[in-house]
Amino acid sequence: MENDKEMLDFVVNAINGLPEKYNYVVKERYFNQREYKSIAEEIGLTVWQVRSRINTGLTIINKMWAAYQLGKTNPKMKEYYVKLVKKYNKIEEIKINENENKRKIEENKRKKEKFIVSIIKSNEINEKND
Repeated sequence: MENDKEMLDFVVNAINGLPEKYNYVVKERYFNQREYKSIAEEIGLTVWQVRSRINTGLTIINKMWAAYQLGKTNPKMKEYYVKLVKKYNKIEEIKINENENKRKIEENKRKKEKFIVSIIKSNEINEKND
């Protein structure tokens, strides 16, 4: 019974330690028992994106649990798994930054296109008035 409490405490702490984008969807899905679609609509993502975030969050927790368990008997293994988890989180941060940059580039393209269209329209109006 003590082992179950230990695992529950670990999981709760691990979820609370997840980056916010994983933390929220995991809590909503498993603690509040919400459907993927409901979570997706609330935060403006697709169902697939919500499922992906939940899967990533659970993968991180699983790696952390393995590090915790192995670290009880072999501190070097714990260090190894902790490094893997950190590396994984850095990769995710890089992906987030790349996606944010792509979004900003696309947004700037749309603004430029709108600006060019507005200039063309204003020139057409000026030509009609001349």
